[in-house]
Amino acid sequence: VSRAQQELAGGRAEAGASDERARVAAGMAGVLAQAGASDVAVEVAWRELKRSPDNGPLREVLVRVLVEKKDYERAKEFVGDWLAQKGDGSSRRLKVLVLLAQEDYEEARQELAGLVRANPQDVQSLHLLGAVYESTGRSRQANEQYETILRVRPKDVWANNNLGYSLAQENERLGDAEKMIRVALRQAGSEAPIVDSMGWVLYKRGRFGQAVVYLSRAVRLMDQAKGDLLEHLGDAYYRLDEGSRAVQTWQEGLRA
Repeated sequence: VSRAQQELAGGRAEAGASDERARVAAGMAGVLAQAGASDVAVEVAWRELKRSPDNGPLREVLVRVLVEKKDYERAKEFVGDWLAQKGDGSSRRLKVLVLLAQEDYEEARQELAGLVRANPQDVQSLHLLGAVYESTGRSRQANEQYETILRVRPKDVWANNNLGYSLAQENERLGDAEKMIRVALRQAGSEAPIVDSMGWVLYKRGRFGQAVVYLSRAVRLMDQAKGDLLEHLGDAYYRLDEGSRAVQTWQEGLRA
């Protein structure tokens, strides 16, 4: 953290233009947050925002750090101030991030629906709206958002992954689902959820040996594997008649 603060000080000194200084500050606040120095990150972000209040990336870093700290009141206060000043799509999406953290899905949905009505090609808001529908069990509506994104941006990584995975879950259009996930995999092959999606669609297509290769890799890619990834891997082992490995993997999934 001390080294990061020194680098930030040096970067500020070297940054002649205000936009460069803002870029350096946003990057360093993010680094501090990742290093576990969230209080320092908030201090840096808030101080720099007083100098450059239009710094969108820095605003987002600040809100994300506060949400991770579960300091929702301060996050809402900051977002409210920016909404009063700007009221733009970026500020409204920050409000949505706070609402989602508090699981206020209906207000988040209304906010995002308004943004999409204003700009039907607002990919960021469409992604968030899809996530809201997924979180509330409305997969058909979520898929509609991802399909809209793919019409605008056919190679969008997460729209391809999310729609492909949803189709696999529902045993629908499995060939199309595999093609979508492969598009995502080519661009983000080290993302555990996408590798898991590839394994899961192969499982659904009855290619259990190939599925195990991807599903086990997805588990290895995560520092701490999630229960659903381990469940998928256990299911694949079971279909390969490896009962003891399946049970062991399911038990790990339950603990996770």
